[in-house]
Amino acid sequence: MNPLEMDILKKFCWTYNLDVQLIDRTLTYYENKKYLLSLIPKTTEDLIRDGESQKEQYMREHFLTYYVSVHLK
Repeated sequence: MNPLEMDILKKFCWTYNLDVQLIDRTLTYYENKKYLLSLIPKTTEDLIRDGESQKEQYMREHFLTYYVSVHLK
């Protein structure tokens, strides 16, 4: 990783209040960026969107179970 990439990652850490020591010099810039992105807390909108997508996936995979549980009440 070159010094410019290191500076970009440091600025990214400062922007999102992450510890700069989380940057691993043995990894590539993109591997570090992916890791740091995973540490950023999600917003409420992101959590809602994730919940909706999980609900849709559940409906695709377990439709019959859901259908029976709703219509037998």
